[in-house]
Amino acid sequence: MKKIVAILLTLLLLFTFVGCVPVNNGKIVLNVNEVTHSIFYSPFYLAIEKGYFEEEGIEIAKMLDGKVDLIHVSTGVHESLDAFTKTSPGLFDEDGCNAHYAAIIKKHVKTPVATVGAHTDPEKMEQLLASGAVDVIEIGRGLMADPDMPIKARRGEDENIRQCMRCLHCFSNLLNQFQFSCAINPEISNELDGNVLTPALVKKKVLIAGGGIGGMEAALSAH
Repeated sequence: MKKIVAILLTLLLLFTFVGCVPVNNGKIVLNVNEVTHSIFYSPFYLAIEKGYFEEEGIEIAKMLDGKVDLIHVSTGVHESLDAFTKTSPGLFDEDGCNAHYAAIIKKHVKTPVATVGAHTDPEKMEQLLASGAVDVIEIGRGLMADPDMPIKARRGEDENIRQCMRCLHCFSNLLNQFQFSCAINPEISNELDGNVLTPALVKKKVLIAGGGIGGMEAALSAH
């Protein structure tokens, strides 16, 4: 029954935010939020993926204030080529380039506000949190590049963090091969393969030709 309700709610949101059902954005979000919380006891993620301007986003956030646990602020949408690189910033964008959108929303609500997009530098993340501009920093591709990033940052080992290059190789491989992969972390989507390496019965000296990512990973495995 819960699955059926979830599907119906998803369809309702889809038709609503692509403009097929002429209802007020804020009211429908409040209604869906109330219903889902009455059915699902665990945290439930509700996304609003419709083009709207800053002023409308502020008003929607105000309506959700106090009725949700966290307001996740992003920008752009993956389904639009023009806006894709706003949702998933590229190599030439500033670190945390979308944080100012979350900062704007935070000025108008008491609910914790999260930002996402191109966060790779722990020091800059600490500064952003300390400034009070946002309450939570969310990381996606950065954790594929280095799943241990939070641990290394907590230990003060920033120089050992394998930073995401924002090359979008992960998305490219998802579209072409239907699974994520990472240009600088070969274990992504190959986690089980890495567990089958066993010590060689006869140890030998090997020559690694090339000091690129592949060569360095081979050297680490040989070691």
